[in-house]
Amino acid sequence: MSWKESVIRKLGGMTRADVDGRIQEALSQFPSLAGIDPDEDKYRRLSLQPTRDLNPLAQDRMIQIAHFLYEINPLAGSLMDLTRDFVVGEGIRIEGTHPDVDAVIKRHWDDPANEWELRLENKVLELGLYGEQCWPAFVSDNMGRVRLGYIDPAMISEVVPDPENVEMLIGIRLKSMGGRAGKQYRTILDAGEADILSRPARALRNQFGDGQAFLFQINRVSNATRGRSDLLSLIDWLDAYEGMMFGAMENTDFLTSFIWDVTLDGMTEEQIREYAKKQRPPRRGSARYHNERVHWNAVTPDLKSYEIAKHARTFLAHIAMRRGFPVHWLSTAEDVNVATAKEMGIPTIKRLTSRQKNVVAVLRKVIRFVVRRAVDAGVLAPELPVLDAQGQETDTRKAADECFRIVAPELSVRDMGSITTALSQLATALTLAVSQGLLSKETGTRLLSALGSMLGVEIEAEAELDRAAQDQRVTKDYEDPEKVRRIGDAMRRAAGSGQQAEGAES
Repeated sequence: MSWKESVIRKLGGMTRADVDGRIQEALSQFPSLAGIDPDEDKYRRLSLQPTRDLNPLAQDRMIQIAHFLYEINPLAGSLMDLTRDFVVGEGIRIEGTHPDVDAVIKRHWDDPANEWELRLENKVLELGLYGEQCWPAFVSDNMGRVRLGYIDPAMISEVVPDPENVEMLIGIRLKSMGGRAGKQYRTILDAGEADILSRPARALRNQFGDGQAFLFQINRVSNATRGRSDLLSLIDWLDAYEGMMFGAMENTDFLTSFIWDVTLDGMTEEQIREYAKKQRPPRRGSARYHNERVHWNAVTPDLKSYEIAKHARTFLAHIAMRRGFPVHWLSTAEDVNVATAKEMGIPTIKRLTSRQKNVVAVLRKVIRFVVRRAVDAGVLAPELPVLDAQGQETDTRKAADECFRIVAPELSVRDMGSITTALSQLATALTLAVSQGLLSKETGTRLLSALGSMLGVEIEAEAELDRAAQDQRVTKDYEDPEKVRRIGDAMRRAAGSGQQAEGAES
């Protein structure tokens, strides 16, 4: 027996041997338990899912390197800036569809503590750079005003998921600083806790009592709790590309330098040394005299620079492929023509559109939270009437947190020439098809409106058909001779009595 076991027994505890002995005794008394493994306690439940996170040190290192590369690596900076500029380059607008909601949104958007118009670009950039954003929310009790803070992702120690649903993240623990324990924030959810969280998660969330915060992440799989940087898989490649370009820059001096190679036919080594003592490299524009036994040649180094350029293009294509950008977006166009460039840009636009949808979802969640807090404070009614096209209230009512829309810049660049040509051709074909009875007017108008929307003009087929039918009824009235005669008589009578023609009875 070891000294540790002796101490444990003197203190009234049980050693591992004691526990194993008790287990064997229980198994001998209850044969039905014989199927249980003696080391059952060392196994985890099958339902306990592992996570796919980096270890904490690797996560912190990723954030540090990603920021470093963005600051000093031109290619890394271009990759991140291109994504940001396409997603929010022209700005994103949020408009309330009811004046009361619009006022609440504008108050939050322009709040000096939020300044969304100035900070949105940085928030989108850092979402891609660090893979996540954490914004604590501070709500005033009397007016429901919402102000957002910022927590550096490097300060996050742990993100805690629902024990029974790893996709649902319920809390954020920050690292301790200066000997003080890190704060713990509840994640802001889009619904009530009882509706979407398990019972263990609701009990666990009570530990996070330092406030509430938004947590948005990208590039994470379902059972991960931390986001990943857009540059994570490119860190080594970006560093290697930068090193190669730096080496090529240093070699530039050698490419522009040369030496004089002098061949002295028939001379001994001693004679060559004597000749070299008397010679100096010729100055620019000077003359040189020698006989047929002396040969002067300017020799430049052959460093295979074309090979370096070839490798650089290969590296660049590999890096651009991972981010979904065509190479000509990051360097010279070289052999790319307009048609090829247009086709190569389609996958990039799709990827950027996906990121923009993610950003729009982030803003939608924030604005819903802002409107709901205004409702809780009594600034807004829970439901508001829907307004018609003229801004008049209708009988239909909608929840206040749905009375807004987000307008994001369109990513695709339209070929206006091709669209207008197609529109003209389609209009001619539809006119013929409708006149021949092959298509209904409604179907034809819908097809025309679908193409017209590509020009930025939304055409409502039903409204256009109603207006066309009304115009047709007016035209038919004027084609009736009897109606035309009655209208003319009424206008003459009105003119004779000094009344306006609009007051005449038809």
